[in-house]
Amino acid sequence: MPHGTDRTTGRTQGATVPDRLRAERGLAWLQRGGLRPTRQRLALAGLLVGDGQDRHVTAEWLHQAAEQAGEPVSLATVYNTLERLKELDEVLELPVAGGSRYNGRDARPHPHLRCTVCGLIEDVDFDLGPAALEVAANRVYADVRHRLEFYGVCPRCQEARVIEMETDKTKSKPEGRHS
Repeated sequence: MPHGTDRTTGRTQGATVPDRLRAERGLAWLQRGGLRPTRQRLALAGLLVGDGQDRHVTAEWLHQAAEQAGEPVSLATVYNTLERLKELDEVLELPVAGGSRYNGRDARPHPHLRCTVCGLIEDVDFDLGPAALEVAANRVYADVRHRLEFYGVCPRCQEARVIEMETDKTKSKPEGRHS
């Protein structure tokens, strides 16, 4: 499992959850979805939901993380597993520029906040379900779904911009002059 902070998800990665607990959570999640717990699926489930962290990851990230954890899984298996989990409403797919991100911890449609600089995606904690039901009733639609995304610059990218601006100011001062 990768260690440190993952720039794609903004979440801390690493051995914070014992492997046994991660495996138990992953197994329970697969069983809830009615999927046979193959070695590959268990590895992916452990990465998606095993440590209890909320992630919005790419299929490529899952593929690489599984390899780094010593559980090689083909990229085709990653995509097939994610597709099957989407069909079972166990994974939420978020289309983004250049691909998709997947969330296995909260598969219900819900609002997100996305950083326009680094791509970090965070859940926004309020329920649009009642609004969707009202829209469906007022317009006589069936199977109404929603997708709401807010955009902005995350605190880490704001800080990086401030540091960059301060560095640029220092570089542009003529030598020998103080202000």
